[in-house]
Amino acid sequence: MVILGIRQELLPEGELYLTHKDVEPIALIPFEQSNGDIVFQQLEETIKKTGVPKQIVSDNGPDIKSGSDKFCEKYGVIQTYDIKHKGAALLKRELNGDDEWEKFSKQSAPV
Repeated sequence: MVILGIRQELLPEGELYLTHKDVEPIALIPFEQSNGDIVFQQLEETIKKTGVPKQIVSDNGPDIKSGSDKFCEKYGVIQTYDIKHKGAALLKRELNGDDEWEKFSKQSAPV
């Protein structure tokens, strides 16, 4: 699990998006397996260094969502689904079963 962050006062003014240059690494946590409880525990550990965040942006994987839901409920933090992953999930659902899409997906997937 990778946790990146940016302090609110360092948010670029007028920008609608952040780049990798804007954020700093807060934690890099290797897991052999992950679940909501592990994610929640790691978020709890992280706030000892940084304080409670205002917002969590994630890919909404089941383990991340489960752990961050619990964390956000406890601390009143806003949770946002990363737009790139949201778009990919919507596209996949819309085109599921389409032969041309399946062909394209296989051709464009890394080996």
